[in-house]
Amino acid sequence: MIRPFSRTASRTVSRAALLLTAVVLICVLLLPQIFHPPQNLIVRPPVEVSETRSGRPLQALYQVEAQAARDGWTPDRLRLAGDLWREAGDLTRAVAYWERSSKANPADATLLRDRARAYLELARWADAADALDHLLSLLPDDSTERAWAQFQLGSIRAATDPAQAADLLRAAQPTYPAQVAVLLPALTSSTDPTRVGIALMDLKLWAYAELAFSQAEGDPLALAYGGWVRDVQNKDGTRWIDTAVALAPDSAQVRLLQGLHLRLVYDYAGSLDAIIQSTALDPENAALYAELGAAYRLTGDLPTAERWLQYAVSLDDRLQPQLDAFYEGEITLLDNLGLVDEAAFAPNTALTPEP
Repeated sequence: MIRPFSRTASRTVSRAALLLTAVVLICVLLLPQIFHPPQNLIVRPPVEVSETRSGRPLQALYQVEAQAARDGWTPDRLRLAGDLWREAGDLTRAVAYWERSSKANPADATLLRDRARAYLELARWADAADALDHLLSLLPDDSTERAWAQFQLGSIRAATDPAQAADLLRAAQPTYPAQVAVLLPALTSSTDPTRVGIALMDLKLWAYAELAFSQAEGDPLALAYGGWVRDVQNKDGTRWIDTAVALAPDSAQVRLLQGLHLRLVYDYAGSLDAIIQSTALDPENAALYAELGAAYRLTGDLPTAERWLQYAVSLDDRLQPQLDAFYEGEITLLDNLGLVDEAAFAPNTALTPEP
């Protein structure tokens, strides 16, 4: 005889059925996730970083390091790491990777050129010269890259090996006619590194000029120029300048460069004192009076600045543009303030200050 379920048993069956239904529903919902997990949960093997730059070099470097940790460093991976460090703005790290890559690719001219450019920017002159020398052995004679390498190597060796530098620069002359025209006379007429440095400075090749001045040991003028050139490159030229002044306190040129150095570091009062000494040491030099006028202008003494600029022009009318610039600058300033009176800035030719 079959007994009917008790109420207690009926409730137990109902709960079991509900629980089973819930388990089935959960499985139905989760099975797709188990067999087809969301994209952000998929773990994929590292993908090789391509040559295409994403604009996020540090993230790309992380991938390269992960690949190297897994599979080891290859020449291509080393080169890519160097490229990414360059993109990140760290040339020191970049060349470290490129150097390792070059050991496996010594005839890769592009990689060698990248190394040479980095050495030049880092002022690693011996490394740059070696890389450029090697690069020249790989490049064809009619290559524009060859002319670039010749010019760079000639500029590096200008102060230490003028004869070889002159040969390199002559070879580069068709591509760099104006620059070579300035440098060659300094190389062929003497072996004075200071003269070579001044020629490089005239071309605004500041780092090369500093290198040349550093070869003129014991020359106060080279030290003074070298200090000023360092200032122009946002380096500190103080030690060079101070040494030059200690060696040649009575040199008008050294005192002028001291004044220009102090001007660049915003010591306008000290700059004025140095240029006053410079003009006293060389009272016939019109350019010094023009600088004296500029020094007074920077201290705010405009009437005295005007008088010395006028005196400079009276000695050498080629300095007229500096006087014109003084008037134009002051008129522009007052005009912007609504206070201009152009008649007040008419040249006063009757004024001739005592030197």
